[in-house]
Amino acid sequence: MSTGWPWRIFSLFLIIFIIAILVYAGINFGYRPYLNKQIKTLDAELLDLNQSINKDKQNQLISFYSQIVNVGDVLNSRGNTFQIFDFLEKNTYPEIKYANLSVNAAEREIKIDGMAPNYEILTKEMALLDQSPQTERVILENSRLVEESKGAAKEIRFNLKLILTSEFFK
Repeated sequence: MSTGWPWRIFSLFLIIFIIAILVYAGINFGYRPYLNKQIKTLDAELLDLNQSINKDKQNQLISFYSQIVNVGDVLNSRGNTFQIFDFLEKNTYPEIKYANLSVNAAEREIKIDGMAPNYEILTKEMALLDQSPQTERVILENSRLVEESKGAAKEIRFNLKLILTSEFFK
């Protein structure tokens, strides 16, 4: 090592140490009081705002918020019945037309009144519904051949009852 190197390293570390002390002093004696003043100002504004709203309005707001939370809990605890439409859309042949739909979530039943162009399509529809993992059972309650006026078109009117799995309504 040459003779000047230890002093140069010492000087460099001394300069870094002095800069660190100045930064610490600046933060401790300059920035900290500024932040404390901002905190006091915001606390005062918050206290003024809190006092500007009377207790009755605060209680009404708390009661309203509580009711909203309770309604949300009730809605979340009930199953989502809108998934029925997605289920039917995915498991219906285009030729099938539904006329009436009733849901009994407690019994896990869907009753469908509809129309099919022929028995083959109706049978395919029942097989498609039965193959769905959300379906426990498909029951054909009624079917009849109906002719339109002047013998122009025939269609099958049917009543289906679907028993769905317990997980469907959760």
